[in-house]
Amino acid sequence: RPETPILRDPEPFPGGADAVIAESTYGNKDHAPQSELPEELRKIIYRTIARGGKVIIPSFAVGRTQAVLYALRQLQTAGKLPEVPVYVDSPLAQGVTEVFKRHAECYDEAAEHVLADDGALFALQGFVATRTKEDSQKLNERREPCIIIAASGMCEAGRILHHLRHNLANDRHTILMVGFQAENTLGRRLIDGVKFVRVFGQEMQVRAEVVSLNGFSAHGGQSEMYAQLDRSRPHGPLFLVHGESSRIEAWKQFLDGKGFPDVRIAGAGDEYKC
Repeated sequence: RPETPILRDPEPFPGGADAVIAESTYGNKDHAPQSELPEELRKIIYRTIARGGKVIIPSFAVGRTQAVLYALRQLQTAGKLPEVPVYVDSPLAQGVTEVFKRHAECYDEAAEHVLADDGALFALQGFVATRTKEDSQKLNERREPCIIIAASGMCEAGRILHHLRHNLANDRHTILMVGFQAENTLGRRLIDGVKFVRVFGQEMQVRAEVVSLNGFSAHGGQSEMYAQLDRSRPHGPLFLVHGESSRIEAWKQFLDGKGFPDVRIAGAGDEYKC
């Protein structure tokens, strides 16, 4: 996605391809501007901390956790982050963050400036990496406000399930979604506003605040995807994949209206020969 933090923006691919495959995750909507994300994040954190709660962030280990840490670092540098611990409760996310640190050649200009200023892209006061199962379990005993980032991003597996089991029923806490939630996942049910969910087979009432910041998503919004495709129009068909039916249909209709002559919704088992 263009203008997302840390990594360089994507470059246009050559036009005139025999065929192009495009995703459709957000084919019917745009994201809020990237510049608004830190302030929206700040508001969510402050109102949760004010009521003595935890901000619990289900997050993908690759890319998303790093983007959230970077945004938290921006807030802290600006003096806009409360003095609370920030736990990354995912060994995989911790390992991926180390990989990010080793590949500054992939950074965008803003990240390069941060690196040049203090040499640390993800440095946060109060940062704690919980590696062992025992360290993770201790977080559930914590009563003071904090921020917990844990996988998996759609709440279907991983340590996040334990945090949800211990915190969903408490209205002091906030569950902050920072990525797309597919149909029939626990994450999707939460953002859809269901009042009861099952975690580890136990039915729980959802009393925590559930908030979504889709601007953190790695999937481009409609305008972002169209801008990329418009610069690189294919000679042949444009296949649409990876989207729920309502979104992919809306995306096709939009592209048809923009003069793409052969937009197709790809189906399982479809074949195309150039």
